[in-house]
Amino acid sequence: MIVYLLRHGETDWNSEQRIQGNTDISLNANGLNQARQAADYLTRFDIEAIYSSNLSRAYETASIIATKLQKPHFIDKELTEVNMGRWEGSRWDDIKIEYIDYLPKWLNNLENIPAPGGESYGQVQVRVVRAYKRIISKHSEDSNILIVSHGIAIKTLIAYILGLSLNNLGNFELLNASISTIEIKEKTRLISLNNICHL
Repeated sequence: MIVYLLRHGETDWNSEQRIQGNTDISLNANGLNQARQAADYLTRFDIEAIYSSNLSRAYETASIIATKLQKPHFIDKELTEVNMGRWEGSRWDDIKIEYIDYLPKWLNNLENIPAPGGESYGQVQVRVVRAYKRIISKHSEDSNILIVSHGIAIKTLIAYILGLSLNNLGNFELLNASISTIEIKEKTRLISLNNICHL
């Protein structure tokens, strides 16, 4: 089985470097174009089904791809992005000033400490891995499936696959509309990361 993990296309908050989390922001014009480019690229693979978060930016990206590929599109709310609580809508530069005492504690224990009023990365990983296992259980071992989700959500799944600490998520990048690929055979392997050759 091959599982393609696609981060949603760009939003205005992405371009403004605002924290989105669970705030429901739609794709901007560039994000819509990125989704169309990803759809064109994915036509070369025999994808059986598409799963996405319910948030507009992921849902819209997946819908464009599903229409192009003429494949079924299913929503799974457990694929949604980390809830960043009171930080949503803010820029990181402002967070560094306003939460100067809290931020180091959060950065040193992402698995267990949430953003104020939000979720920890550990909580996100539990539900995303649960969704991933539920999704792959529905398909045969020779299937190709696509999961459209969010930066942190996908990173926690990749960390699970690779056995990485969640404190290491900042050591790799997932750009908007990037595709990372998991191969499931005798063992599960990450075979590509942050592929943007289609953009």
